[in-house]
Amino acid sequence: YSTESQRFLHVLVIDKNASTALAVTVYGYAHAFGKWFPLNQINGSTAATVTVADSGAAEGDQTAANREMVTFEIAGIDRVAFVGTTADVRVLAACSTF
Repeated sequence: YSTESQRFLHVLVIDKNASTALAVTVYGYAHAFGKWFPLNQINGSTAATVTVADSGAAEGDQTAANREMVTFEIAGIDRVAFVGTTADVRVLAACSTF
């Protein structure tokens, strides 16, 4: 997905009632390098994976505590990609400049 020169990427991962914890890895692409790479979390962690625990409930019956949200700084990153098992999780993404 194109970042449209935004500064931050906000990612929300929701369990779709799978039987185990699930992970989505977030990658960035810079045209200047012509390469894909894992993103770093805004808190300084180098982990580019967002993991959501098994909620044990259907998506419509879950509470906010059953979801995982992470913010990444994406200044200078032209595209982002999400890699995981899409049948088991829902990934929502939004960008902002502040």
